[in-house]
Amino acid sequence: MSKSIRKKYVFIVRNLLGFLLTLLCSYAFSQTSCYDIDFENGTLNGWTTSGNVSIVSTGTDIYGGFPVSAPGGNYSVKVGNNTDPTPSSLSKSFVVTSNSPILTYRYAMDLLNYPHTSTDAGRVIIDVLDQNNNTISCAHYEALYSTNGGGPQGFLISSQAPEGNIGGECCYPISYKPWTSLSIDLTPYIGQSVTLRASCEWCIYDVDWAYAYFDFNCTDYQLTQDTTCNGIGALLVAPPGFEGYSWTGPGVVTGQTNDSTYVNQPGLYTVNMLSATGCTISKSLNVTYVPPVVTATASANTGVCKGDSVTLTSSGGGTYRWLNTFVTSASLTVAPSSTTSYTVEVTDQFGCKDSASTTVEIYPLPTAFYSSSGVCKGDAMDFTNMSSIITGSITDWAWSFGDNTAWIYTENATHTYTDTGTFSTTLIVTSNNSCKDTIVLDNTVHPLPVPYFTAGSVCEGSITFFTDASTCPAPDGVQIWAWHFGDGSPIKNNPNTSHLYPAAGSYTAKLVVTSDFGCQDSITRSIVINPNPVSHFSAADTTGCSPLCVSFQNESTISSGANASFVWNYGAGGNTDNAINGYNCYTNNTGEAGMPELYTFDVSLTVTSDSGCVSSYTKNDYITVFPNPVANFTADPLSVSILNPGIEFTNLSLSETEWEWDFGDLTTSLDENPELHLYPDTGIYTIQLIVTNPYSCSDTTYRTITIEPDWAFFVPNAFTPNSDGVNDSFQGYGYGLLDYNMSIFDRWGNHIYQTESYDKPWDGKANSGNDKAQMDVYIYQISIEDIHGKKHTYTGTVTLVR
Repeated sequence: MSKSIRKKYVFIVRNLLGFLLTLLCSYAFSQTSCYDIDFENGTLNGWTTSGNVSIVSTGTDIYGGFPVSAPGGNYSVKVGNNTDPTPSSLSKSFVVTSNSPILTYRYAMDLLNYPHTSTDAGRVIIDVLDQNNNTISCAHYEALYSTNGGGPQGFLISSQAPEGNIGGECCYPISYKPWTSLSIDLTPYIGQSVTLRASCEWCIYDVDWAYAYFDFNCTDYQLTQDTTCNGIGALLVAPPGFEGYSWTGPGVVTGQTNDSTYVNQPGLYTVNMLSATGCTISKSLNVTYVPPVVTATASANTGVCKGDSVTLTSSGGGTYRWLNTFVTSASLTVAPSSTTSYTVEVTDQFGCKDSASTTVEIYPLPTAFYSSSGVCKGDAMDFTNMSSIITGSITDWAWSFGDNTAWIYTENATHTYTDTGTFSTTLIVTSNNSCKDTIVLDNTVHPLPVPYFTAGSVCEGSITFFTDASTCPAPDGVQIWAWHFGDGSPIKNNPNTSHLYPAAGSYTAKLVVTSDFGCQDSITRSIVINPNPVSHFSAADTTGCSPLCVSFQNESTISSGANASFVWNYGAGGNTDNAINGYNCYTNNTGEAGMPELYTFDVSLTVTSDSGCVSSYTKNDYITVFPNPVANFTADPLSVSILNPGIEFTNLSLSETEWEWDFGDLTTSLDENPELHLYPDTGIYTIQLIVTNPYSCSDTTYRTITIEPDWAFFVPNAFTPNSDGVNDSFQGYGYGLLDYNMSIFDRWGNHIYQTESYDKPWDGKANSGNDKAQMDVYIYQISIEDIHGKKHTYTGTVTLVR
């Protein structure tokens, strides 16, 4: 056998063995339960996906800050995102085996927390289907966040800034749920093929997003016993990932609701495990041996005042752990709010454990309180102690009066302040257990009130309003008012009052005020009554489209004196003016809401004379303003290629009845929604739409669209460098290209050709063009830049045929 024939024979045999090995491996993997269900080969091989599904590895989630890969693994899968509402899912079928019937779900998720009910919120859904495609009830699980409950607990608010949903509402927080594990039992389906399916859905309106990360695992279903410790008892361990655990047996010591527990005597023990989907699984184990128990000690019971701290100590082991805390030292400093028991778990050098408890009694604090009453300057103030305590007694009192005088130490006190104002008085009381409490109350020394009022000059026949401005330093106030109007009319006692004088003239009014502590003073003022002007006006144009600007002619008069000032009120909207002749522009925006209606406006003119008398004249519905339409449309798309230059224009205008389109290319249309418009050439076009309503009012709007040039590129898969002038070289072909780079590799990865010029294709030679490359399949990598400046990379194979 020649050398070349022998090499070819070895090559064929080697490839045949590789092919058989691949078939064997494929068969083995296809028969393995849960193969790569935890994605640790870094691919989605064997999974069926839809929507947005990808493998993730390193990094943390931008909203929740948790790792994107489940703890303990290198890869997980991300399902869905926050930009595309397409429902996303993945599924995988496998055979349940007796050595791994426990299926554990692990998931984490983010969602935009717009307030939804449990029926329309975004969610994560996990199902397992049996071999007949029926949902296994205990395997169905949904995670969602809603305003009316439903879904699991444990969602947190992201530190990222709130954002609006796609509908534009603002603003809503982002919630997340970090990695969470739950397990189900597939023992009833051992030997059967089941299908695991996980999906993530946005809310039912496709506006509030949600996405999730998944990881799965299959484990053995065992209840195990650990008896290596010779001093604490036997440790029983149940499978992890269940929602709740309940242990029963003759000697359960600790961890009755955990996935593990210690027992201190032999016997039959059973654990009931509640899955997150609401199903209970039971497992039993017969314990035949329990190691001896180590003895722990703790501090004797003690007591402290409420709010104070105390240090507890423990002994009896090598390491310590105070339950329900993070403290692992022999001592623990605590400040409980009520009498509390503390338990320490002690572990010796062999890992044996024991616990001991001590109680911290909380002595009640006294409640400091006293009563006092305000006085006038120079009077003595009495302080009556009213402090109390639940148990025990109060033994000491200390008073400070807030005016820099000395403390006194009596149960009740009397003190005279030398000035007016509010003083903070402090009482400190002490119990028989040395527990203290303090109260600080304000006490006031009251001054006389200060009377004052204002009353403007009015015109004959008008009411004069009297406004009280009397004061009394806080916390006092004026309690009684007595108004004397100076015209023989009855006294009034309102804080603010009014009076109609019978004729023009000057009157003397008096106000007497009394504080709520009986202090009194008075003040008098002169009141003047003046005559009135006559107000009138007219306008030429009172009807038109919005905005309608109107000039008003002032025609007011007065019998004597002069009209000094003018106030125009132009109606709805509150516009006013102080000019002699008025001017105002009116608007009607009802067309913008698509519900046009006529607006009418009342116009009034108020005239004030030089003596302060006022007269008003109003013309109701004097101005009529028509609404304008609102021009609006969409152009879809706004940018297209010249290869497909069609633009769809959709009218979105409001309140219009006529349309006039100008497409920017010398063509027009009067249709409400024009047909698809084809542009003849590239460029930027401005489209104008003018709309008119039944009142002959119009509006105009514009949009700009772009017709762009385009590019294309393709790569052949074979060439024949035989110098026959046909297909003698290899390269990518296209148009609209700015940059071109091509590399050729043989099947062993050797780089045999490189060019950066589109005009230098590969001629089928290797070794810098010195040798002809043999007939074979080669790998190419081509990088290009299109006319838009975007880079693309193409990788594939080409067959060289000689």
